[in-house]
Amino acid sequence: MDWFREEIRKAYGGRAPRVLDPFAGGGAIPLEAMRLGCEVTAIDINPVAWFILKCTLEYPQKLAGQKRRLPDFALRRLWPFSPSTSKPAALKAKDAERRARQVAGRCKRTQRELRTCLALPDIRGR
Repeated sequence: MDWFREEIRKAYGGRAPRVLDPFAGGGAIPLEAMRLGCEVTAIDINPVAWFILKCTLEYPQKLAGQKRRLPDFALRRLWPFSPSTSKPAALKAKDAERRARQVAGRCKRTQRELRTCLALPDIRGR
């Protein structure tokens, strides 16, 4: 990544270019531009897109490096699916990640079954 940043700076006379995205939507272009060290201005007129943009670009920077405990309601919701714990408060990130992978696997299977049932083409080329 550092190599790309340096090459971009070389191409722009030693400074990071400015990127304007007036239709930023979910913020993919501004996020990647920021990762490459560019100065970014991103806007969107849609309030939902603006909120997603704010969550994508600003909050991760503000909360970087902070560790926060999961709220009790989330622990209670995940606890029955975690075989290695006896109390909700003892749920570990590893267990939550394993549960999330299980749910994601079921969703992928459901999508494949639905696509097959409806005879929809797989647009990803698989």
